[in-house]
This record gives sequence, C-alpha cells and structure tokens, in this order.
Amino acid sequence: ELSRRERSQLAIPSAAPGPLASDDVAEAAREELRGIAAEAAAADAAAAETAAAAAEGGESKGGAVRLPPGSTATPQQANIIEQLVNATGASKEALSAADAAGGTPA
Repeated sequence: ELSRRERSQLAIPSAAPGPLASDDVAEAAREELRGIAAEAAAADAAAAETAAAAAEGGESKGGAVRLPPGSTATPQQANIIEQLVNATGASKEALSAADAAGGTPA
C-alpha cells in the first residue's frame, strides 16, 4: 500500500478511493492470482475426470454402484466387484472387445 507521500508524488487525488499498491506489489498479486487460477483449473479437471470415470464405471453420484435390473448381488458385493474391475482394468468395453477378437482381455 502506498503512503500518503507516495500518493502525492504520483499525483493521485487525495479523495481517490481505496488503497493503492506499488506496481511490484500489484504484479506479485496478479502472479499469485494466476497461480491460484491454474491450481483451481487443475482441481476442476481432476474432479471432472473422477466424475467421468465414476460414470463410466457404473457408479452413481453418491459413490454407490448401480446394479443392473434383475441383479441378485447385494450392494456390498456390487462394490467389491466394482473395486476389482477398477483394479484390474477389466471394463465392460475391454471384455466386449476381447470377446469380439476371440481372446481374453489384456
């Protein structure tokens, strides 16, 4: 923040609103805000990726696995199956592709 003497030297009217900062301080603040914006964008991208992976894996927004109609698995069993699928990478698409190729999934 500029002192009264610095404000008068810069010919800033005494009734000018708000505190003023030196150019160095203002640039440092802008740089900090750019860093914060980049971190927020990275966090948003990670959250979107997690949400997309959850939707692709069959999870609902609450984190519980959606059971197919007519399934006899309990929610706990479905969660265990979902964790195994996520750990091994054996997605429905991978299994379908392997079946079409006549082999086993990689």
